[in-house]
Amino acid sequence: MEKWLSFIVPVYNVEDYLSECVDSLLNQDVPSELYEIILYDDGSTDGSLRIAQKYGADYANIRVFTHPNSGAAETRNEAIEKAVGKYIWFVDSDDFIAPGLLSRLYEKTREGHLDMLIFNNVAFEDGKCRRFVGFDVPESPIKTGIELYQDFYYNPVLTNRLILRDLLARHRLRYIPGNKAEDCVLNPLCFYHANAVCSLPVDAYYYRMRSQSVSHHVDNQKRIIESLLEGLESHSDYMKEHPAPGFWMRVCVHDIRRVHIWLDTACGNRKEKSGFICRERSALRSALKRLPFRLSIDYAVLCLASLSPLLILDVQRFLRTMKRWIKR
Repeated sequence: MEKWLSFIVPVYNVEDYLSECVDSLLNQDVPSELYEIILYDDGSTDGSLRIAQKYGADYANIRVFTHPNSGAAETRNEAIEKAVGKYIWFVDSDDFIAPGLLSRLYEKTREGHLDMLIFNNVAFEDGKCRRFVGFDVPESPIKTGIELYQDFYYNPVLTNRLILRDLLARHRLRYIPGNKAEDCVLNPLCFYHANAVCSLPVDAYYYRMRSQSVSHHVDNQKRIIESLLEGLESHSDYMKEHPAPGFWMRVCVHDIRRVHIWLDTACGNRKEKSGFICRERSALRSALKRLPFRLSIDYAVLCLASLSPLLILDVQRFLRTMKRWIKR
């Protein structure tokens, strides 16, 4: 029997946080029959699976699965296949959602027959919330994903939205196993195929900042850069059969922006950056061959980046400042 929503929660060695996460999913203002919680254990070696199984025994709308350790991407992919909700919400097992929230999201999805509904992610650390400038979503009318993506820089994580399960099924949209930036790769594809999307400025999802997170280690940061470059290459290939020039220009600009943010974090000098830069330049040149000439900031940024990637962020900031000045 189809439900309105499936929460997909990959579980791996989070015994200290899992109960807070699951309790937040249960502490909602719609009948439990409307939604399910899928706790999918990824071969945890602590007490996480035992905690999940206890919840599964106590609550009829919680289903628990387990498999040998395969990574978060593969775990989410398997959970998608088991989900019965009309919509899917990906939730990380050390995070939580706002209480009494679901009725508002439920009504919003019913109003517009949406493919995606996007809301705010709020970071928190040591009990204090942190807002990232530029990431709070505006309230938007219903538009196509292509239109909305070009209107505003939406946080690329997929925990900040409800996604129509049929959208993922029809277009065979899945996470890339082993990719450390899997959300950044999948996010634009969801926007591309979505016909009805809107955003709601409500603080719905709370993301836990952990200093011991693997993303804080330099070696892992370099793997994230490799994954972001894999995403840029993937998007360059995908646009061949899925044309939308303005959209893909914006996607590639966001891709290289994220690459350079991580380069500044993980690589201390130009020599360390050079290998990544060469790969980025190659991917950008392939993308530009598939994009028509256009008088736009995004196209100019991509052309300049393909020639001198290390200057890209300064150039992008300069062009956008000039655009704002001209509009005055």
